[in-house]
Amino acid sequence: MFQHFTKILREEVPGEIAETVIRRITAELAGAKIAIPPPPRLTDHDILEALRDCGWHIAEAAKRLELHPSALYRRLENQQRHLTRQAQRARQMLAR
Repeated sequence: MFQHFTKILREEVPGEIAETVIRRITAELAGAKIAIPPPPRLTDHDILEALRDCGWHIAEAAKRLELHPSALYRRLENQQRHLTRQAQRARQMLAR
C-alpha cells in the first residue's frame, strides 16, 4: 500500500516536495504499515455518464467521480492515445 501512496504522491506533487514527504514519512513511521484503499475501479461508461450528466465539464465530472481533475484528464488522454493506435492499426490492415 505504501508503494501505491508514493506513486500517487509522485504523480500529484512536484518532484522535490514528493521525495521530501516520502523520506519523512518513511523515517517517522519506521516500518509501520499504511492502509490506503486502492482507487475506485471506474469504467469508461462511468466516466462518460458523469461527463454527460455534468454537461461535459471535466472538473464537475471529476468531483462526481471522486477524482482530481488532473487524474480525469490523464485518464481521458490515455484513452485517446489507445483509440488512436487502434484506428491506425485498422487503417494499416485495410490498406493491405
